[in-house]
Amino acid sequence: MSRSVVFAAGAGMPATGATGTAIAIVSRSAVTAILLTASEGHAFGAVSVVFFEDGQQSCFGVAVTVAQLAAHTPQRRKRRHASAQLMIAECLFTFSEYIRAVMTCNSEIIVVVWLLLLLVAPCQAGVTFTKDILPVLQNHCQVCHRPGGIGTMPLLTYRQVRPWAKAIREAVRLRRMPPWFADPRFGEFANNPSLSPEDIGKIDRWVKEGAREGNRGDAPADKQWPSHWTARKPDVVFSMPHAFPIPANAVLEYQYVILPTRFESDRWVRLVEIRPSDAAVVHHAVLYVREAGSKWLRGVPSGEMYAPPSSNAPALRAARETKADILGVYTPGSPVSSWPEGMAKLVPAGADLILQLHYTAGKTASSDQTSVGLVFAEEPVRKRVLTLQMGVDDIVIPPGDPECRLSRWGTLPREALLLSMLPHMHLRGSGFEYQIVHSRGRVETLLKVNHYDFHWQLSYRLKKPRLLPAGTRLLVTGIFDNSANNPRNPDPRAEVHWGEQSWEEMMIGFFDVAVPPGMDKQLFFVRERN
Repeated sequence: MSRSVVFAAGAGMPATGATGTAIAIVSRSAVTAILLTASEGHAFGAVSVVFFEDGQQSCFGVAVTVAQLAAHTPQRRKRRHASAQLMIAECLFTFSEYIRAVMTCNSEIIVVVWLLLLLVAPCQAGVTFTKDILPVLQNHCQVCHRPGGIGTMPLLTYRQVRPWAKAIREAVRLRRMPPWFADPRFGEFANNPSLSPEDIGKIDRWVKEGAREGNRGDAPADKQWPSHWTARKPDVVFSMPHAFPIPANAVLEYQYVILPTRFESDRWVRLVEIRPSDAAVVHHAVLYVREAGSKWLRGVPSGEMYAPPSSNAPALRAARETKADILGVYTPGSPVSSWPEGMAKLVPAGADLILQLHYTAGKTASSDQTSVGLVFAEEPVRKRVLTLQMGVDDIVIPPGDPECRLSRWGTLPREALLLSMLPHMHLRGSGFEYQIVHSRGRVETLLKVNHYDFHWQLSYRLKKPRLLPAGTRLLVTGIFDNSANNPRNPDPRAEVHWGEQSWEEMMIGFFDVAVPPGMDKQLFFVRERN
């Protein structure tokens, strides 16, 4: 009787892109194969013995797993290599003893040991900045976190990101960043910047493994951001003629400035970007289209900053209120207003732009000279975009009330395509809802904001525009927390009324709709009070 044996041992460590390797060793009378599989955070070694006895095959196999040899630090990586080598030695010894026990004296033993190159060179962890983290930052973060952006710090390079690694992990795990407040149970939105669970997992593992830079050759090309504009270079730019001074710790009324367009023909605008020169002092801005012949702010000189008195008195409020269409809105996190192909805003010939600015002074004096960039539609316009709104003017929020709900509803007299929604409240705002009230009282929620943030007033653009038939009844509801549990509450003891300042309150639900190009906004929407 003769018995031939081939003994093969293998070991592998985690490696980027390594999913499986196999080798075969051929002797005079037997073939044995080893399959090695490396996966993240684990190492697998497979050992098989194949021998023949009188032409009949018998097999003996053992799989060895070395678990959790993760590379958190260079020191651990060194220890990991030593552990893998120890595993190989143990495998060899164990099977040598087995083979010696079962073999006869005339047996022929062939032993082949295969060690991966990974055991010789230092192993690298699977997640690196250049290969895995930088693409996530480019797609979700750099629109704000870049020079000139509203983000606290730029996140373009490894050197810029590395000191913030743990803070970034914490922010994305808690979903504080990127800012997004829509309840995921209702609606899908085209501008949702939220990270996927996979991306959050990458960042978490990257930090746990030491936040390594990786191979610079793996980095994607730098994203080319315009030097001044977020979206693209505008076709035309309008700017405040002079910088507006903002004293330290000042309380400022809303400021208005008239910017003549001098358009000799109607222009269709596909994209609007409002760009403050000092974003730190501009809480939000609204750009209106004042058509020729309008009496709104008619006596105010063009290019001069003007502040109507803030008051609930009907005569003084009338000086600020307007039915003019809104061309664009600036809020932190939403500097650009844009619309799908074939849809645009109308700026009629001879119209002026009126820019409303809400400044919030800081601890040091500053100034601002906001610019407005317009991109014109190149393709034929099939739909005109209108910005409609519903809101509550007669606001009364009792002292200490943790959940004061204020609602308004209105009916669409004609069919329209709903594109986006933008809630607006002040410091006591805690939640907001847009709903459709169907026949027999059934309510459908379009958008539910559970954690409204005055400092991140976002527009929520539907991934698929929603057709609203004529007669659709829309309901908007703002929820306010005037209790001491609201950390932003200026004074829980106060009864709160309507006002433009942040310690007062507003409740407005803006929404964009697309209608036929010749539709007149003034005849389109009828608001009804509760």
